[in-house]
Amino acid sequence: MRYREFTAALGEALHRPALLPVPAMMLKLALGEAAALALNSYHIAPKRLIEELKFQFTFPHLSAALQDIVAKS
Repeated sequence: MRYREFTAALGEALHRPALLPVPAMMLKLALGEAAALALNSYHIAPKRLIEELKFQFTFPHLSAALQDIVAKS
């Protein structure tokens, strides 16, 4: 998932538009090396957890998880 997709899902959960992207320079200044987590593309999947252990996530999609978090706050 790209940062833009995460931002769109978060905006939807908060019922707010996510129109203005944060410039990479601002993220780097604010977050330092941690900005790489938002700026770089990573495909991470818990293969063993899903395939071998047959784990079922409560929220398999980000949008549902974010909506649940927002509803509880």
